Amino acid sequence: MRIVIVVLSFLLFSLIKVVIRDKLSFICVFCYLSWWLFWLFLSTFDPYDLFPVTTYSYLLLILNVLFFVLGFAISAQRIPPKYPISLKYSFKPLICQSIKFKIILFVFIGIVYYYFHKYLFVLTLYNAAEGRNTMFEEGELFSSHYEILLYNMAVKPFFYFLSVLIAVLLIYFSNKYLLVLSIVFLLLYSYIGSGRGAYITVLMMLGFAFLIKSYVIESPLFYGVKFSTLKKMKIRLYILLVGCTVVLFVSYITALRKGEIGFSFETLAIGFEEFFKQCVWYMTGPFRALDYALDQNYLDKTDLLWGRSTFAGVDALVKIVIHFLGGSYTSAGEITTMFLQENYIPVGNDITMNFAYTCVMAYLFDFGFLGVIICPFLSGFFVRKAFLTFQRYPTFPMFVLCLFLFYAMIMTVFKWSFQFIDVFIFVACMLRWHHYIVRKSKLKYYRII
Repeated sequence: MRIVIVVLSFLLFSLIKVVIRDKLSFICVFCYLSWWLFWLFLSTFDPYDLFPVTTYSYLLLILNVLFFVLGFAISAQRIPPKYPISLKYSFKPLICQSIKFKIILFVFIGIVYYYFHKYLFVLTLYNAAEGRNTMFEEGELFSSHYEILLYNMAVKPFFYFLSVLIAVLLIYFSNKYLLVLSIVFLLLYSYIGSGRGAYITVLMMLGFAFLIKSYVIESPLFYGVKFSTLKKMKIRLYILLVGCTVVLFVSYITALRKGEIGFSFETLAIGFEEFFKQCVWYMTGPFRALDYALDQNYLDKTDLLWGRSTFAGVDALVKIVIHFLGGSYTSAGEITTMFLQENYIPVGNDITMNFAYTCVMAYLFDFGFLGVIICPFLSGFFVRKAFLTFQRYPTFPMFVLCLFLFYAMIMTVFKWSFQFIDVFIFVACMLRWHHYIVRKSKLKYYRII
């Protein structure tokens, strides 16, 4: 299997080098390939007492990568015209100088502070693990299912937006006022449930934004203003410091969740070691979860869902509308959750999971084996379309959306992001905002941010 992965790596990297001509698309698909193939290759060694994965499961995972790249490569090849892009013109009036945005930001800070205060009370009743479970059920934190739903439909999409905004404020512009407020929101939001995912998301957005700035925005393709070598070094050092700070903070949270008390070098070392081990488990464990699901015939527990699993976020919205109108409807998420998350499944010696099965699981539920060909191909095709749209119509919301799609591509190793209602609401809002700016500008090409 390792030989297959190595050969596939050579072929696909050669393909994208020849076919993908615009730098933005190339950087994105290069990172996607590197990420997927790295974890697949590492997985074959069964690290940290993980169970081996069958050849068939590896085949499905490899086909997923292959057809995503093919769909990405076959999408529109026309290179956008070389128009100048400045990251000043629309960003400042839309965000920095917008009273409406500041009001919205304060409102959401108030909302997360309210739930932060309630979560502090929850932690007086339960330990960290039990307290985290209150995020997903009615109880002390959320009084009803509708309150959970509203939180997921409003606060979480806003977090995705702010995760990109923080990256933009750190890399492109200096607005300490907005940056501090955004970080306050992040700290409050992440503490609710003691989750580390929010910090990892921001760190990934930061990395993606830096890649785009370094290799795309400033490239000859855009005729952007070049930064001095000294300024580039300062930016890279800044990113490094921020990244190290986030890693140390996440390591400390990991140590606390492991039961360590106090702040010391030893605590950080234990937390970092555990964090790295968990990264390997989180990124390669889903391969084993998929393998387990196939071995236990999970696909036989339901009929083909014909897209409802892949787009479970939309399906959840359909359920809400039907229930509001007085009808009855069982969403794809409810169907699959009954056996995907009802029990923790073994993926290694004393290692269990009950959530992530890679993006492939959703494809299989919808279309069976053909889903592993059709769904990633279409995903790659439309992701590339979004990148090309940004280069032709570079609005700030499309920039935000591209960074999120970059993140979603990387996370397919772990999960399929579009199974969640908050993701669809976020994407819909960004697209709506983008089209509004396009119509309002009445320009064929215009400047970004």
